[in-house]
Amino acid sequence: NSNLTLLQRVHQNGAGFDLVSGGELRRLEAAGVPTGGAVFAGVAKQRWEIEAAARAGILFFNVESPHELPLLAEVGAALQQRLRVALRLNPNVDANTHAYISTGRQENKFGVPLEQAGEVVRSLVHERWLELVGYHVHLGSQLRRVEPYRDALAAVLAFADGAPERREGLRYYDLGGGFGIGYGDGAALDVGAVADELLPVLRSRQLVPVVEPGRYVVGDAGVLVTRVLGQK
Repeated sequence: NSNLTLLQRVHQNGAGFDLVSGGELRRLEAAGVPTGGAVFAGVAKQRWEIEAAARAGILFFNVESPHELPLLAEVGAALQQRLRVALRLNPNVDANTHAYISTGRQENKFGVPLEQAGEVVRSLVHERWLELVGYHVHLGSQLRRVEPYRDALAAVLAFADGAPERREGLRYYDLGGGFGIGYGDGAALDVGAVADELLPVLRSRQLVPVVEPGRYVVGDAGVLVTRVLGQK
């Protein structure tokens, strides 16, 4: 969202920000919004973007592919600053949503599959200038059931329990978003039920949840008015 006034209003209401470019970071700075609650996602982070985000003190970088690690470590060394990282995992959970908006199954290209993630964690924790602080998942869009969120968390925690290096220093669990809204067809996701299911487990592990509600926040806030201009 490029509207500086809306960014300020969102911040005033307690939200952080999900960045996918250096330009979005600069918008936050232009709006005078604190950047300490922002996370930086995306697979194509450029060096200048990583440097700018590190200097801005963002919460963490979401690493979605192991090819990102050397550049992040190089920037951390240059800045003499340990960069906080949350590794995006693919938990192979079927969210029962449309195939084109599913992102958490084994055949989807998003995140690191669990069977490969152990090696990625080993590489990450041995980088002097990187710090593993959490895990990130995102299961797709328009989810309307609690079970996929529960199953994804269980898969991630089972992975973390597989070796001490996978859980040492963990502080965050980014459960992604995809909260379904009505669109005039069916009920929206019961977010309270998701919280009831996940929060006791997260609290028992002393993990802070990070949530990306996306369209759930604004999807019902307006009406699209159109006019047919012609037929072809």
